[in-house]
Amino acid sequence: KWQMNIHKNFTLPALSLRLWSNHYLIHAEVPILNGQIHFDIRRGYTGGHTDMYLPHGQNLKQYDINSLYPHSMFNNEMPVGAPKYFEGDVIQFIDKPFGFFNVTVTAPHHMDRPILQTKVKTPSGYRTVAPLGQWHDTLFSEEMFNAMKYGYTFKIHSGYLFERANLFKEFIQDLYELRLSYAKTDPMNLICKLLMNSCYGKFGQ
Repeated sequence: KWQMNIHKNFTLPALSLRLWSNHYLIHAEVPILNGQIHFDIRRGYTGGHTDMYLPHGQNLKQYDINSLYPHSMFNNEMPVGAPKYFEGDVIQFIDKPFGFFNVTVTAPHHMDRPILQTKVKTPSGYRTVAPLGQWHDTLFSEEMFNAMKYGYTFKIHSGYLFERANLFKEFIQDLYELRLSYAKTDPMNLICKLLMNSCYGKFGQ
């Protein structure tokens, strides 16, 4: 279908990224960042938000989300193009700016389950926590705007603006349609699923 030699890649994630970059990354430029800008943006990355609760309930229902990662890749935009550094509160000049911002975060004081995470240095190393109160951090703009819906407030000090583009829509659409053309017992169904799910993680690396 794509005229690619699969023996040039040792894993499905590597093959998935190569397939996407060779055939679908056409209308946007994804910069490889290093130096200070890489350090500034990397500070805003944390692990997944995982909570543990006592397993008790009544009249429970169980849901399985169909293709959660591919669904997010299909519907959301990513930062692309050359980043532009700024200082000051960019919201005063641009409606819904898109990028990574150095901010002062103020969480709602009585929030039962905070949604924003940060890294805290402890004697045994860095730990990821979801605090209340106020702290300085780096946040992706869309994460910041989402948190505002729940009562968080922000003071933006500086950051990097990016253009935005949907990088994965056609890639996911083609693979999803290909997957549906095979029965669930067919290995090609699983291969298509793994190609869709693993591209995002490999892209993040």
